[in-house]
Amino acid sequence: MHFDVVFVDENLSTNDGLYGHELVQVMRESFNMRSTVIIACTGNPKKSGEELMDAGVDYVMPKPPPSPDELKAKIDVLLNARLRSSSNASPMNGGNGI
Repeated sequence: MHFDVVFVDENLSTNDGLYGHELVQVMRESFNMRSTVIIACTGNPKKSGEELMDAGVDYVMPKPPPSPDELKAKIDVLLNARLRSSSNASPMNGGNGI
């Protein structure tokens, strides 16, 4: 199964007790979601933003979220960046993936 974009809430936990940043790490490594854009939602981006980015999040979205137009524009930028880096990471040109 492939997802282009996934939203993760930093404050929600899974049944396994994983929180947002830990869940992102599992998604990137175990579910092979290297090309998926992951957006983390948080009420306190200054506090948890760096931890989320270190875990592999592409964008930390504050709550309340930006307008739908702003969010769509941000998603478009992130998806285009993923597509460019994926095409540049092929074994034919020495890339190592995302």
